[in-house]
Amino acid sequence: MNNILKNNEWHSISYNNVLESLNTSSEGLSTTEAGKRVKIVGSNILYRQTRESAFKILLRQFLNPLIYVLLAATILAVAMGKITDGIVVFSVIIINAIIGFIQEYQAGKTIHGLLQLIPENATVIRDGKQKNIPAADVVPGDYVLLQAGDKVSADMRLTFVKNMQCNESVLTGESLPVEKNTDIIATDTGIADRKNMVFSGTLITSGKAEGVVVLTGIKTEIGKISALLQTTASVKSPLTKSLEKIARGITLSIISVGILVFLIGIFRNYAFIDAIFSAITLAVAAIPEGLPAVITIASAIGVMRMANRRAIIRHLSAVETLGSTIVICSDKTGTLTLNEMTVQVLWNGTQKFNVTGASINADDKILKNDSDEEGTDNEIGELIRAAALCNDATLHHKEGQWKAVGDPTEVALIAVAGKFGINEDELRTKWRRLDELPFNSEKKIMATLHLSPSGEKIIYLKGAPESVIPLLLNSDNSSLVFNTELLRTEALQIAETGMRVLAFASKTLDTEHSSLITEDDLCDFYFLGMQAMSDPPRMEVKEAIDTCHNAGITVKMITGDHPSTAAAIGRGTWV
Repeated sequence: MNNILKNNEWHSISYNNVLESLNTSSEGLSTTEAGKRVKIVGSNILYRQTRESAFKILLRQFLNPLIYVLLAATILAVAMGKITDGIVVFSVIIINAIIGFIQEYQAGKTIHGLLQLIPENATVIRDGKQKNIPAADVVPGDYVLLQAGDKVSADMRLTFVKNMQCNESVLTGESLPVEKNTDIIATDTGIADRKNMVFSGTLITSGKAEGVVVLTGIKTEIGKISALLQTTASVKSPLTKSLEKIARGITLSIISVGILVFLIGIFRNYAFIDAIFSAITLAVAAIPEGLPAVITIASAIGVMRMANRRAIIRHLSAVETLGSTIVICSDKTGTLTLNEMTVQVLWNGTQKFNVTGASINADDKILKNDSDEEGTDNEIGELIRAAALCNDATLHHKEGQWKAVGDPTEVALIAVAGKFGINEDELRTKWRRLDELPFNSEKKIMATLHLSPSGEKIIYLKGAPESVIPLLLNSDNSSLVFNTELLRTEALQIAETGMRVLAFASKTLDTEHSSLITEDDLCDFYFLGMQAMSDPPRMEVKEAIDTCHNAGITVKMITGDHPSTAAAIGRGTWV
């Protein structure tokens, strides 16, 4: 096992070789063997620093340049017999430490509590049987079953895939799901393009798959990132640097003035002891005993204000550091945007319709372009129904929240149907699905065959415009409704705004037609329209960016999108 785990090129060999290398099979591991492997590689958990002890937190409160000066003043005051002064100065030090300790200890306790998440489970084959086990118990060699809605518990090499797509935004930052397969790929292929693998922390959005675990814990890709974050060197905050500078200045000034006072005392024939006593008295009096307490109390107030805004700050000095920020580099997906694909525009071939809101809220409306008039069933009804039927996602409102399962793009299509007043469950019951051609990454289309309430057999087609348009009624047919060049131009113009465009079409079959879709059926479709979607900016983003700019802070967006798409999203965020 130790030699096996050094192999980090699982994607470049066949899954049969992977199973052989890990001494496992599709029957999975035995419970005994899994126990042995846990002892070798450890539990499947990410690296977490142990919680800092209360003593260390308390000790850190005294590691402050100004505190060093106050401690020196305390010692000098006591040495001179000024016990009261010494007690006062020392009390300031203790009060300062207590305030800082309470704030940091409570913050650490809160963060520790957040890390105690509900344990996740994984479905594996153990002892030849399907079992549901804690994700922490997963080991290399485990044979895992995956389905839509599952969170991947470890890095795995896929052995079987059925229409499976995975949302890898947690790892790559891209909100669109990735279609997976079992094909062998080149050794130097990047993480984002390893289509035959799934990675810990990512989410299965559609389909089913099976795979063998190859890496767990901190050896996974997300584990490496977690470990890297823990090794970042701590740097001094601007406040700490300023206090060090102040402390040096105060110390040098006090020493210089003390020496001068001592020399003046000697020059004026003071006794040697009296001259030293005068110099030390001046030194103690010159030390700003209240400064550390003022800084600590002000920082503590800042921490409490941040806590009221649901931001936990572990170290007090971080409050001042935030105030010194001049540039914020923000990830796009899920930070500036909702990480939730949302239909923004519909086009029925002659007219555009805009969808209000930037979420899956069913109270939003579909309005005709540049008006307050809602779209009618005659205008966009079949377009929306086609998108909801040629679709494998589900979206339900439970316990006050929307629960979505499936590809984010398909979820967006279900959401817009809900805004039009269509219930997906009722629609799919009335329009029974007879057959389907799953989405294919090469053809970029998906087709489903339905039995309509009136008994007709209808195929609904969905896909990229460049893939759907060639399947429409040919130009020699007098029934052609839309000019294909017009469709291409419109699709391109919408795409240039940074949105993803899907085209929809339908075809009514003869009643004698079988209940299966064949390749011969993929022609002479009637164009229904297009739907364009994007991962929209969060509602509060514009105000937040305005606030940053007014405070002199520059905001930069980090994304892997095409430059033109990124620019369009940036304009949408700011304008």
